[in-house]
Order: sequence, then structure tokens, then C-alpha cells
Amino acid sequence: MVSTVFKWKYTSYNDFIIWLDKLILTRPLKMVKSRKNAVNIFLYDSASPSSFLRTFCSFVLLALLSSPQHAIGCYTSIFAFGDSLTDAGNYLELYPHLVPHHKPPHFFFPPNGETYFHYPTGRCCDGRLMIDFFAEYFGLPLLPTYFGGKNNESNRNFDSGVNFAVVGPPVLNISFYEQKGLVYSWPYSMKDQLNWFKDLLPILCRSASKFFPDY
Repeated sequence: MVSTVFKWKYTSYNDFIIWLDKLILTRPLKMVKSRKNAVNIFLYDSASPSSFLRTFCSFVLLALLSSPQHAIGCYTSIFAFGDSLTDAGNYLELYPHLVPHHKPPHFFFPPNGETYFHYPTGRCCDGRLMIDFFAEYFGLPLLPTYFGGKNNESNRNFDSGVNFAVVGPPVLNISFYEQKGLVYSWPYSMKDQLNWFKDLLPILCRSASKFFPDY
């Protein structure tokens, strides 16, 4: 699956990547031209019906991975959104508070995490996720999870980015399902992840409203 990745510049010195493995964009994004040696990345979800788009995305990904080494240092942080393809532990932090009487899911136990961390981290795999490899490629540390940093003072360092992804979020708001008479057991949607990002922006930027005038 090719995920959506785009870069947003928020100061004259810092560039960051926003990674979304599942998102519906309902309005055009205002992109800011970056420095000459920065790499602009536009990859879209492979669920798109256009085979041309998928081919183009694959080409861009290959171009990114083969880009000059000097471009790697252009990015100072990554902000990740999505589901189990990107969740690095938010579900693990949230689970005890949301469903304390249910049996924990299988990815809370070995062999998950055994090939790299040597213990389960909340990732739905036996090692690292794609977002982990992207962070390493750009010379950044593995992203702290939003709730891991929020609930743990020692991990509350978001200078290199944040991972907001959590297992199982619907794209549409939970209220949509409730209006249809449907029960969705997980209370957080993709919009909630974007709201967490918005709440964090005043800490990351001096003027968050400059970049999100419609929110």
C-alpha cells in the first residue's frame, strides 16, 4: 500500500512531513514553496481507482529513495496519521482506559516486536513499520506516540514529530454511524487525530492559525 505523504513548511528553517495512510481530502491544500534542496513528496493511497496514479506514486517513491544524500537533512520532523499500518503504540496507551474488561488484542503479545525491539510495542507487526523506516531514512528518531508522550513526562518531546495514528479509526466521524443507527465500538475517528494535531500546534508553532485559517 502506498500511503499519502506531503511536506509542509512552517518556518524558514524547519520542514516537516505529514504522513497519512488513510485520509479523504475534501479541500485543496495550500502548499508553501520550500528551499531549493528540499524534496517534495506527494504519494497517494493505492486504493485510488486510477492505475496511472498508482504508477506515478511508485515512481515518486523510487525517486525519493534514490534522492541525493544532502536532501535527507532537510526535514526536521514527521507528523503521522492513520490506522494499524502506522500506529506505533497509541492503541496500547488508550486500550486500558477504553475497554478495560476485554481481552487484550494479539499484537500486545509476542511474537509482535521480536525482530527489532525484542518486546511488543503496540505495533501490528513483528518489528518496525513503514513510518519507522521513513524516520530512519531522514535521520530522525522513531516518532513518539501522541498518547505515549502525553501520558509520560519523560517521553514528551515532540521536536522530531509525533505519531497520532491509532488502530481501527473510521474516516467518517462516529456521529455519522450513530445517525444511521450503527454501533461503532471505537470512539476515535481520523478527524480526532487531526484535532489532536491542532491542539498540539500552539506548542510546535508560534502562530498555528496562520497555517489552518479555516479551523
